[in-house]
Amino acid sequence: MTKSCICWLTTGLLMLLTIWGIPAQAQQLIKPTGRTQTVNGTKYYYHIVQDGQTVYSIARAYGLHYSNAVVKTDIHSLNVGDTVWLPYTSQSSAAVMKAIGTTQVEDPTITITVAPKQTLYSLAKEYGTTVEKLTELNPEVQTTGLKAGQQLRVPKSQGSTSTTRPTPTQPSAPVKRPTTPTTPTTHQPPAQQVEHSVASSATIRERRQADRVTVSLILPLYLARIDEISTSKFDVEQRGRKDYKSFEFIQFYEGILMGIDALEQMGVNITLNVVDMPSSGAEDIIASYNQHNVGASDCIIALLQKDAFSTVASLAAKDNVFIVNPMATRPEILTNNPYVVKYMPSTAGTVRAILDEISRSYPGSELFVVHSGARAESETLKELQRQLPSYSIKYTLFNWSVAAKLSNTLKASKNPVVLAIYDQGRDKNRIFATQLLNRLASAKSSHPTLFTMTNYMKELSDVDYSMLQQTDYHFPYPTYLDYNNTRHKDFVDAFRQRFKTEPTNDYAAVAHDLILYIGAAINSRGTDFWKDANAIRPQSMLFPIRLTRDATNNGYENQATALYMMQDYKLIPVNTR
Repeated sequence: MTKSCICWLTTGLLMLLTIWGIPAQAQQLIKPTGRTQTVNGTKYYYHIVQDGQTVYSIARAYGLHYSNAVVKTDIHSLNVGDTVWLPYTSQSSAAVMKAIGTTQVEDPTITITVAPKQTLYSLAKEYGTTVEKLTELNPEVQTTGLKAGQQLRVPKSQGSTSTTRPTPTQPSAPVKRPTTPTTPTTHQPPAQQVEHSVASSATIRERRQADRVTVSLILPLYLARIDEISTSKFDVEQRGRKDYKSFEFIQFYEGILMGIDALEQMGVNITLNVVDMPSSGAEDIIASYNQHNVGASDCIIALLQKDAFSTVASLAAKDNVFIVNPMATRPEILTNNPYVVKYMPSTAGTVRAILDEISRSYPGSELFVVHSGARAESETLKELQRQLPSYSIKYTLFNWSVAAKLSNTLKASKNPVVLAIYDQGRDKNRIFATQLLNRLASAKSSHPTLFTMTNYMKELSDVDYSMLQQTDYHFPYPTYLDYNNTRHKDFVDAFRQRFKTEPTNDYAAVAHDLILYIGAAINSRGTDFWKDANAIRPQSMLFPIRLTRDATNNGYENQATALYMMQDYKLIPVNTR
């Protein structure tokens, strides 16, 4: 079970929120709703967060100091759809009445009891309203889901003629409780770089069934070769995943099961269509797609290699079905297919997170971007050159072929920050990493700062950790299971209890988040949720996600990036240093 974090926001959170770059002018656009709820005898205004709003700007709109606001969410990010409670005082009520222009601010509603198999989508149709309105009136359903027997408020003016006496549904009471931050920050762009969702050119199809969500999970499980697997101790230990390819994807499937467990606890019914699809051969892939009726799904999750995914994505587009790629980093999978969703954080998001951190934590430093001019680096280099002018950062691009010049420059620099985007393949990258750390050791600064676009500790297992320790080493690690994070630890403990083993890679955690995100969103808002893919975000998700598209005919890309740094041989989120 995921434990919701309910905490009083502190001055430090305000600083983080404002530094993340939410537009200052958004404060002027907030209009109090005037809706109230009484929780444990205390009356609150409640406000549903919209795009660009912060705790600071919301509190000001209600005539209060930000420290009075209570938010039931992870303290490291305020997401669209979160609920903020604001005490009902003479000061706040005066601000609300002034903004609304009336003393009568309560929405006329009735309370109904949710019947088995009902969803927000079916209730919205029954009571002549919208899923968004029901979610606004009942903000707790965004985190707990909808359950049979639950009391739900619906608009009286558009509802049935039921004479049920109105009884306000009360969310979990806000509680004053200090909490130590443990979840990495979801980095938002600076004010001048705010990205807005682009309307999709995709035709959004109705969901398959009103009372459940159907998801097709496509994995190359190689079940036709299952009889080749030997369970002898020697073969399991010596051959393992190298020879038995299906082993590589088992934990992804197990993570899906963990996510379905969480959905069922939220009252969401899931039908999982598991397809063991060939990894090559377009004709065989198409036959498998048709045979297993994949096109009739509400969504597809496909953990496939490049060519196989391309084939399935084309089929999904013809069937108007959204398809999620869990692990690909290639941006080209999004081009000219508005139905593709790329989960791995984009280059643009990663670059922005790094520049945000440099600007915030190392002001006045000199930035040296080290590259080789290789084709693999071109996207990152282009993105850096696009974003850097928006920051007050003095920077120099260094080609690694003139490494001696870099060494001399570092020696002369008082506060060097090096961002390494060098990428010429694993073997050359290993040599480069060793040489770069030697160059940094010769720098005038006793503890130079190093950022890398990839995680040397993960990608280059034999990198010299002691030399890394001599730098302030930062890197993106969007799928790191942090045992100091209570939510992550609970997931690992539950995984261990169910499957008698530890998650050995990113697959299980990513799979858990994807099925949870998709299942909760489609259950709550139908397939229309793709029109605003960030409106719903279950609290039990392990990692941040923020989907955007850059053109109407392209797919969604995750822009959320978590940064970690190495300190005393431990990985810590940069925002808790």
